[in-house]
Amino acid sequence: MSGDLAKIISNLIASRKESDYWDFKQEHHENPVDLVKDITCLANNTRHKGLRYLIFGVSNDCKIICLKNAQNRRSQADIIDTIRNANFSDAYPDIRLETISIDDKQVDVVVIEDT
Repeated sequence: MSGDLAKIISNLIASRKESDYWDFKQEHHENPVDLVKDITCLANNTRHKGLRYLIFGVSNDCKIICLKNAQNRRSQADIIDTIRNANFSDAYPDIRLETISIDDKQVDVVVIEDT
């Protein structure tokens, strides 16, 4: 999956824009409320059928920034706990966190299932 995901994410970055089913972030959120908001917005998108992506390690001008030594990097468990602790709903988006390498730089991708 990582090879396929790296190709998908590379193509999204090459588009040099964000869309209603993918979003670029330079680094992981410091504020958990912002993280929950971004995941919820992508998960609730009804115009796109399929996976949605929250991509960490891409600057505002669509350049890849290495996250290897990032201080506020989150784990999948931390992201899931943050969503569940938000207590806004009994239904939670089905997510997973993947770390991929593009041009020898690490990028974290929260993959949000269409459930």
